[in-house]
Amino acid sequence: MKMKMSIKFFLLTGLMLFCLSFIVPAFSIAGGGDSWKRHIHNNSDQSVTVHTSTINGNVWFDGCVNSENGPCTIAPHSSMQIKYTTTAASCWGSFLWGNNNCNGEYRGGGQPGSHHAPHFTGSKSCRLGTLTIEFDNPDSGDITIY
Repeated sequence: MKMKMSIKFFLLTGLMLFCLSFIVPAFSIAGGGDSWKRHIHNNSDQSVTVHTSTINGNVWFDGCVNSENGPCTIAPHSSMQIKYTTTAASCWGSFLWGNNNCNGEYRGGGQPGSHHAPHFTGSKSCRLGTLTIEFDNPDSGDITIY
C-alpha cells in the first residue's frame, strides 16, 4: 500500500512539473520584459525638457535624475540614451514637450513573440518655439531636435 502511494505521488508530481514547464514560459512572454535602447539627439543651441505619459511600459532616460518617464532636460549639442520597456508585451505612450503642445505618440511590442521595436505614430515632427522635433529620426524610436 505504501509503495502504491509513493508511485502515485511520484507520477502526480512529475505530471504537475511537466504542465508547469508549459505554463511558466507563457506568463513570462505575456508579462513583457522586452526593451529597446534608442536616443534623443539635441542638435540645437537650447536645453530641452521632456517627459513621457505612458499607458504601457516606461521610458528610461539614461543619466537623468528623474530617469523613469522624466521630466528630463537634454543639454544643447548632446545625445541621451533612452530605453523603452514593456508591460504586458507592449509599450505605448507619448513624449511631451513644452506645455504639452508638441508631442509624439509611440507604440511598440505587440502580441507575445512579435517584439516590434517602438515607432512613432501620427505626425513625424512638431515645432516647439523655434525648434523642430523629429520623431523616428534617424531610426525607429529615435528623436532629433534642431
